[in-house]
Amino acid sequence: MTLNYVKTALIALSTLSLMACGKGFQATSDGLSSGSNGSLGSGDSTGTGGGGTTGPTVDQQWQSVKTQQDGTVDGATPYKGSLLIQIDKARQAVVLIMPLPSVFLLPMISSMPIPEMPGASVEMVTRSDGSMAMGVVVPLHYLVKGSSFSNYATLPNGEPLPGMPVGEARGFAISFPQKPSYRLHVYMAVNAAAVFVETPDFKLPAEVSLIPTIAFPIKNAAKTQVVGYFAVVPNRGSFNSGVFVSSRLPASVAIMIDELLQY
Repeated sequence: MTLNYVKTALIALSTLSLMACGKGFQATSDGLSSGSNGSLGSGDSTGTGGGGTTGPTVDQQWQSVKTQQDGTVDGATPYKGSLLIQIDKARQAVVLIMPLPSVFLLPMISSMPIPEMPGASVEMVTRSDGSMAMGVVVPLHYLVKGSSFSNYATLPNGEPLPGMPVGEARGFAISFPQKPSYRLHVYMAVNAAAVFVETPDFKLPAEVSLIPTIAFPIKNAAKTQVVGYFAVVPNRGSFNSGVFVSSRLPASVAIMIDELLQY
């Protein structure tokens, strides 16, 4: 693949970025709120743990999880620095934030439960810079304790899932009542979750749709760990374009979360 094709792809990504609402989802602060569920990722205290002198409190452990797992896009993309993964300790969930075009955001309701995954939901959230984004809230127990969904291990166009264990994913797809042509795909694997939202109204130029999907790492605040991947998937033939975000838990974090979920 030539350098010119890669440059063309990045230009296409920039176009999608300009379509996004608010300030382009560039804020990286911890502030993220939902009108129906309060603050995401900053909830109230979940307890103080044991005797207080034998180890970190429950709150301190959750803060450690957040520090290690809240992630922003890394790499030379229009979304560099965008917060796309955030731990919501109040609901013991991970929030996957989807940087979608504003034409998609406008018809969405403030919150929509996902019946196929009890406890999960799709929510419109307001970030600290005032911009709106769609967040998919996935309870962490699905990542660390597994799920019983059917095998579901590729993107709709047959490509492998960026940053997910090959062939191990399970999941399902649903349509949004407000825009049935837009479909949400949910993927679960051991210590990993991902979502892909089809965007049929956004079509990349034919020459760009021929190049491979470019996935960019999502790193924690210290930039020491890749915690997921972000990709804009080109439309290919009859398959729609879309936005993909994944989250992966390192083994040490998964163990910590599994212990915290017992509280």
